Amino acid sequence: DATTQWRDAVLPELGVCTADFAPDQITVYNTGDGQATVVTASDVLFDDSVSAQEVRLDLVEQPDGWQVEWGGVRFQCSRGDNTTEWQPELCP
Repeated sequence: DATTQWRDAVLPELGVCTADFAPDQITVYNTGDGQATVVTASDVLFDDSVSAQEVRLDLVEQPDGWQVEWGGVRFQCSRGDNTTEWQPELCP
C-alpha cells in the first residue's frame, strides 16, 4: 500500500526512518498536485522524559524526488507541568 511505499522508499531518504528507529505509525495525506503531508507518530523513544512524539513533513514533488517544504515536531511529556497536551518545546 501507499503507506508502506512511503515508509520503505521516501522516509529513509528524508532521515525519518533509519536502521535503528522507525515510527510506530505513518500517515500520508495527499494535499494536492505533487504535494503531500506525512505525519509520523512514535511512542517508543530513547528519552524517558518523552511519552510520545509526532513529526510532520510537508513535501513537494520535484523532478528528482520529494523535497521537504516544511517540517516540525511536537512532544507529549511524561513528566513536568504538562503531561497531557502536545507541545513544540522539549520535555523537562
